[in-house]
Amino acid sequence: MAESTTLPVTHSPAGRSNGSAASPPPREVRPARRLPGGRAVVGGFLVAASAVGVFAAYTTAAASPDGSYAVVSVDVQAGDRLSAAELALVPLD
Repeated sequence: MAESTTLPVTHSPAGRSNGSAASPPPREVRPARRLPGGRAVVGGFLVAASAVGVFAAYTTAAASPDGSYAVVSVDVQAGDRLSAAELALVPLD
């Protein structure tokens, strides 16, 4: 003998039809847009420009110094005359 199962009684949500009333008009289905919108294109350009800026900043920071400066290589007193032997060229940023 088969068992009988009692199912709970449910009601449709307010405003929903049970099929006896006319159904709402069908929704219009439009094809998906093929190209990105203007804001997406501008955002892409901004991301690309920031990547170029980060790359340029990194290569400049990681490069060796370009200029050399003359510095005094020994201790001197104020007012002493300097000779070429007391000077050295040192690369500085």
